[in-house]
Formats: sequence, C-alpha cells, structure tokens
Amino acid sequence: MGARCGDIGSELPLPLAGEGWGGGVSASGLLRIAEDIPAWREPSPAALCERVGLSRKRERPSKPADNPREIHMRLPCVATGAQSHKPRTSFDLYHRRYDRLGPPSEFSRAQRHDAALSYRCKPGMSQTQFNLQRDIKMGSSLLTNSAAMTALQTLRNVSASLQTTENRISTGQRVSTASDNAAYWSIATSMRADNAALSAVSDSLGLSAATVDTEYTALTAVVGDKTGGLTKLQALLVEAKTAGIDRTKIQADITQIQQQMKGTANAATFNGVNWLSATATTPATFNLVSSFSRVGGTPTIGSITLTIANYSLYTSTQTGILDTVSGTASVDTIDISLLTDSAADQTTIDGFIAQVTAAINSVASAAADLGAVKNRISTNTDFVKTLMDSVDRGVGQLVDADMNAESTRLQALQTQQQLGVQALSIANQNSQSILSLFRN
Repeated sequence: MGARCGDIGSELPLPLAGEGWGGGVSASGLLRIAEDIPAWREPSPAALCERVGLSRKRERPSKPADNPREIHMRLPCVATGAQSHKPRTSFDLYHRRYDRLGPPSEFSRAQRHDAALSYRCKPGMSQTQFNLQRDIKMGSSLLTNSAAMTALQTLRNVSASLQTTENRISTGQRVSTASDNAAYWSIATSMRADNAALSAVSDSLGLSAATVDTEYTALTAVVGDKTGGLTKLQALLVEAKTAGIDRTKIQADITQIQQQMKGTANAATFNGVNWLSATATTPATFNLVSSFSRVGGTPTIGSITLTIANYSLYTSTQTGILDTVSGTASVDTIDISLLTDSAADQTTIDGFIAQVTAAINSVASAAADLGAVKNRISTNTDFVKTLMDSVDRGVGQLVDADMNAESTRLQALQTQQQLGVQALSIANQNSQSILSLFRN
C-alpha cells in the first residue's frame, strides 16, 4: 500500500480511517493542506491526488458524515522508495499550517495534527519511522524535556525513600536522628539517659551488695557456733565455773578465740571499706545507692543509709561491741587464768558470761540488720534490671524499625528505582526524535 510523491518529492501520509486518529482527513481537508504549500496548489482534491501519484479509494463511511458530500479518503501511511527532495520544514509555517487546517468543529485535533505533519513523510519511510514522525507533537523543545523532568523527580523521590529504608535496616531504627521524628527522638534520648543512670545504679548496687555481704559474713563468723566465735567463748566461760577446773588451759582457748575474732573483723574489708574494725577515718554513716528516678526534669537518687557504729566490733576509741570495757574488762580482754573457786572470782566469771552474752546479742542484731540490707539490695537489683528492660522495650517501640515491613518496602523500592531509571532513559530518548526533523 505504498504511495509515491512523484515529482513533488514528498508524500502526504495521513492516518488510516478508524485507526485511532479520528477517522482520517476529508478531501476538503487535504485541499486546505495543499493550499498552504505553494508548490502543491491544485484546483481540486482529485487533481492533487493524481499529481502526487496517489490512488484514491472511495469507502463507505462507518458513520454518517457531517457533510454528505465529503469524501473520505484512505491514503497510505508508508512511503515506498521514491526519490525525494528535502522536505520543506519551516516551524513558522508548520505552526501556521496547523492553525489554518480548519475549525475544530470540522476536523478533530488528531486529524488536524496528522495533516500538519504529513508533509514530512519521506520516500522509503517505514511504518515505525512514520509513527515516530507522527508522535512528534508541536512545541517539542530541545532544552526542556518535561517527561525527563517528571521521571527524574520520581526517581529522586524513590531514591530518597530507598536511602531512608536502607538506613533503617542498617541501624535497626526508624527514628535514629532528630530529623526523623523530633518528639520520639527526644523521648528516646531522655529514656536512654535514664537507663544509663539505672545501669550505674545497678553497678552501685552490685558493689554495695558485695560490701554488705563481706561485713555480714564476718559478723556471722564472729557470732560463731560451738566450734568458735562468741558462742564458743560463752561455753568456755560456763565451763570455767566448774570447781577445780584448770582455768589456765581454758584461758588458752579463750585467747585464741579473741584473736580469731579480731582477725576476722580486720579482714572484713572490701574495696578498702571496713565497718567492723573502724578507724579515725571511717565515716559515721555510709550511703548505698539503691535507685534512680526522674519526674519531669528533676532526678531523684535513692540510697540506703547505714550507721557504722551499729556494726563496729572494734574502734580506735574502744567503743565497739567487743572492745567496750564493762566492769573490769571487755570481751576482747577477758582473762580467767588467775581466777579461783572463790566466791568473788565466781562472780567475776558470771560477769564475763553476761558480757559475752550481751555481745552475742549485739553482734547477732548487727548481722540481722545487714542481712535485711543485703536482701533489700538484692531486691533492688532485680527491680532495676527489670526496669531497665522495661525502658528498653518502651524506647524500642518508639524508635525501632519493623524489619519485616522494611524488608518488604526495600524490595518494592528497589523495583521502583529500576523502573524509574528505565523511565528516565526512555524520556531522555524523546529528545533524540527531534533529530529526525533535520535528517535527509
């Protein structure tokens, strides 16, 4: 179905009737095109078609025409190898031809556009080349590519979303900076600071627990049992009440117990702290950090306060539980080696027994107090750890990323990015079609 342009050197490829461009161009429309090209002025459409070597084929219209006398012409869309001069391509005339094709009421916009483009058909042009020529819209710009701009903007948006998703996947957080969500970031930062303080409290509780445990263990050893400590000392003094007993040998055991208790008190040291054997530099009270809380902007640090005098067995001023002098001696200085079975000496032994019994009660009370403190520290330690876990969960709900959702989003964005690159590539190729206007 090719058609040649003959002497004129240019074909008039118009769209086939019913091919999506409004049903073709009428003979009168073709005449208007010809009238706008000086070299093609003909008295009638029939003479024009005869001049350019086209065969006109009458067809019954698919629907009634506005003008019953209008003859629809099916003209070929592909040129077939005739010799051609360079097409007359003047954009000024091109615009004027488009405007002078007739009122919109007589011809559709697609018909007017195809008719205006028809003079650029060249001999030997394929259907694809013709379609490319036909798709070059009026007003195509070499400097402004709207399609490329749109594709580029879309690609930028997709790339930004992809970068955000990759950042969330790499950090595991959907709010890692203040720019992501200022409110959540501020809350999370404050709670992390609180958690750091709670971590310090937990460490302090661990140190306090170790100190208390050391002192508690020493007090328990001082109380002793039937093999040592104050309990054994009390038993020896009761034994010393027996008439005729060798109190010198009993004193040897008592002395060993006294030295053992003093050694235990001196050894009850942890991190340089010793509450049982106090010196002049030992503080009167000792604070153990037990909790941390923040209400509004005011932090509160809880502590357990211990009075060292309640636990001191020996002091530099001899006011401890075991070195305080009562009567003629203290528990640390009891000596029965010179006592006899006399009534006075028996009374002295009774006084020693009462003194040791009082010491046992005092040391046992101090140990019980430290045991309660130890239990409180243990409870606080568990609570602080649980609280830290709770804060971590709360912060995680605010700022952590849902990795399942981010993985799905990553796949979708990667696909969109690939499509965006392809769309931008296609849009950039549109400007290449302008070159076809200047080719021979």
